[in-house]
Amino acid sequence: MSFENRGSPKLKPYLKKLDYSYALGIEPTLDLMKHQPDRVMKVLFRDGADENEPGWRDVMKFCVENRIEYEFNYKAIDKISYIKTTSVIGIYHKYQPELDPSHNHVVLVNPMNMGNIGTVMRSMAAFGFHDLAIIRPGVDIFDPKAVRGSMGAFFQHRFEYFEDFEAYSTRFGGHALYPFVLGGSANLVEVGIKSPYALIFGNETNGLGDEYKQVGTPVYIPHSVNVESLNLSVAASVAMFTLYSRAI
Repeated sequence: MSFENRGSPKLKPYLKKLDYSYALGIEPTLDLMKHQPDRVMKVLFRDGADENEPGWRDVMKFCVENRIEYEFNYKAIDKISYIKTTSVIGIYHKYQPELDPSHNHVVLVNPMNMGNIGTVMRSMAAFGFHDLAIIRPGVDIFDPKAVRGSMGAFFQHRFEYFEDFEAYSTRFGGHALYPFVLGGSANLVEVGIKSPYALIFGNETNGLGDEYKQVGTPVYIPHSVNVESLNLSVAASVAMFTLYSRAI
């Protein structure tokens, strides 16, 4: 059925150059509708999908009440989604918010793994963070794999790309900086945190370089000698939980 046409796109696998992207699955599509309703362009349903699947009727209700174009098209879903069981896809316009200068930030330097950045965004939502800075080069945050990895939490956040860390730190000079580095001088469990602040993490392969030991207050996460370091998404989640738990 066709309701309001918000610029119905050609249905093709995701490409970075496109001005739209996809939320794959019912939960990510519901989060898209809840947090970015004006961005929704169209919704695809799989023919023969279980209409009693949790959330399915909520997606359909949103489309009907908001006159969003939708169609049943399993061929398009199979072309777009890398997940064979996908029953719903939300198609939305890309957008570019700006970070809130009064809020605490998570800063990822050169993140390269879609799954990790998705998990970081999900943890951000869980622990009260909603501003994400990405220092280039970095993953395409609109890639459906990153959005899917966040289970839709992506749509709750503000995010911006910066050409380098200096560009970020210059613009947000009022933020206290806490880079997470091996051999940092401050124990996460004990360090005093001054708001607004930025938690800074390196990528999955190299972490942060030694130059970050001269930035703000370098922090380390205490752990046993059984591992050399923590995965990016784990380290970021531990840090956010630790600070969140102090505030509750």
